[in-house]
Amino acid sequence: MQNKESDIGVRRTSNKKRHQNLQSIMQIPEHFTELSIRMFDALDDSGAGKETVLERRRTFLRREHIEKIAYQLQGHDIECFHFGSQSEGTTTPGLQSDIDFLTSDHKFNIMTFWEDWKTGMNNLLMLHDDTTPPQQYLLQVIKPYTPEPVTSLTDDRLVRKDSGQILLSAERWKQHVEYENRAEGLGEATKNGPSVSFTPNWDIVNACHIRKPLPEIQHWIDRCRGKHWPPVQLLEAARIAPCFLVPAGHPDSDYKREEWRLSPNLIERMLTFSFNMTQIKCYIVLKLIKKSLFAYIVGDAITSFHCKTLMFFTIERTHPSLWCEHNLMFVLLLCLHVLRRCLRLGRLPHYIIEGVNLFDGKLSKLLQKRLLVYIDSLIRNNLQDVFCIGIVNIGCRLQACSMRHNVQAGELRASSRLKFASMLYCSGHLQAAVRVLEDVERRYHSEVKAVCAFRRIEGDRDLNVFANMLAGNKEEGFSELPFVSCVRFIRQESYCTPAILLFEMNRNNTEEEVAQRNNAEKLWMDSAEVDARPFLHYLQYITYGGLGERDTQFHAMGVLEAYINTCIRNQLNLYHVETALNLLGHCYEMEGDYAGALHYYEWSLRCRRTNNAANWHVLRIMRLISG
Repeated sequence: MQNKESDIGVRRTSNKKRHQNLQSIMQIPEHFTELSIRMFDALDDSGAGKETVLERRRTFLRREHIEKIAYQLQGHDIECFHFGSQSEGTTTPGLQSDIDFLTSDHKFNIMTFWEDWKTGMNNLLMLHDDTTPPQQYLLQVIKPYTPEPVTSLTDDRLVRKDSGQILLSAERWKQHVEYENRAEGLGEATKNGPSVSFTPNWDIVNACHIRKPLPEIQHWIDRCRGKHWPPVQLLEAARIAPCFLVPAGHPDSDYKREEWRLSPNLIERMLTFSFNMTQIKCYIVLKLIKKSLFAYIVGDAITSFHCKTLMFFTIERTHPSLWCEHNLMFVLLLCLHVLRRCLRLGRLPHYIIEGVNLFDGKLSKLLQKRLLVYIDSLIRNNLQDVFCIGIVNIGCRLQACSMRHNVQAGELRASSRLKFASMLYCSGHLQAAVRVLEDVERRYHSEVKAVCAFRRIEGDRDLNVFANMLAGNKEEGFSELPFVSCVRFIRQESYCTPAILLFEMNRNNTEEEVAQRNNAEKLWMDSAEVDARPFLHYLQYITYGGLGERDTQFHAMGVLEAYINTCIRNQLNLYHVETALNLLGHCYEMEGDYAGALHYYEWSLRCRRTNNAANWHVLRIMRLISG
């Protein structure tokens, strides 16, 4: 046992040294560990947690079985598969990934040699010579009852080659699929590469499967032998896995309308299914960067398949110990280094099929140069652009995750803690929100002074007041500064903002109201800004309500009402009195007391007539009262 523990310690030390060496070579910033953990959590919150990934996979594999049974009940011998992000679980709702669906009819027999011919089948012989691009094949039509080539055009999907050979045309195959489906009343088709689809957000490919071993696959298996990834078991499974011919030609080929592309989809799915959670999340972040950052430079020229290929090469070339949660940003950086090298060479190879350049027909030389400039910048600025990813609010979620870790470390002030509690409430973690709110209330002692960056109250800039508070704070042993800022939510933080405050982000009724704003108000009035103490009690009200703790909820409402009335009556420093009154009015509204709600909304309007969300609330209440 002692020797085993010693070996483990040696391995950990070795891995740590290897990681430290890589860090020193690539000058990895120290904050990458913290950013990695924050990104991991942000992706969990965005629908890319382990349970969701596994459930997506189970769902789409189950759908494959159900759809195959449906075909059999209709009398068809058809295989069907879900490939791509949805079936892999490598997506989030914000990526809006299409559903990739492939069907393959068993009535077609793909021949690699003449010996593969089968009687009574639609036999197709794969043709490939020195003039045919890598990964591309022509399909010669062979007679069903004698192993001889077809010599006449008996079908509108067939074309004659210059050599006289009769070929099954990929383009005409797609046209035939389109015609048949339109005849059934399915409307217009959407074409995308090999896909002909009549279903929105679906890519549907009618392909032919190959059950015979292919030299391209065997060459890849031989190349991968002895490496830590892919594992031996996966390579053995890949040897017998069928590949597919999909109707898509090479953009630079003389026979691009006739060519079929060799597609090892099942092998690629097996490779992706072997990813651990760090690898899955790295792949998702690559796709988020592709869609949110690269798109500004190259449009949709970089695809998810490019990102997947980068993942394959990076995983193969890095030690498994690097693929752990706290290294997420580091391995993401490694993927971008691979992309940068490919852009410099003008070539991104296909991971499995040798000789293929995945930039061909997708990324022009000019766009490659533009993307290279941006990748250089992205690497130089230590991936700070990930904070600019707008999809599923990843940038904002990274900030929120930072807040979460700071709370756990006890580093947040009374305002940021309230924002954290709001985030927990909006994401459904009510018990956790209660614990944060209880902590805030304990810290909110009588000496805490509210401050605001945008609005002023007479006397609130008195330096003597602040000096006395600091001195008193030190004498009484308080661990925090006795100041609390207003809580502010910007539009990008709508996902963690209570619904009533969303009205504050749209507080104007007319452009004339916007014109009335002074320079300071223009900085914050498109956001939601609220004093911390009223927001604390409002959050308590809605959180306890969500938990069904009626007495505690009603008590929080009473405290909120008493606090606001006291502040207004004694002219205490309540900076956003109209917003506080709106929160109290909403409590009455949720209680079903529309008269009370209208009373406080109108009081809010007396405090500020324009640029006040109460204008919307009054209209809503009047509609409710009038039925």
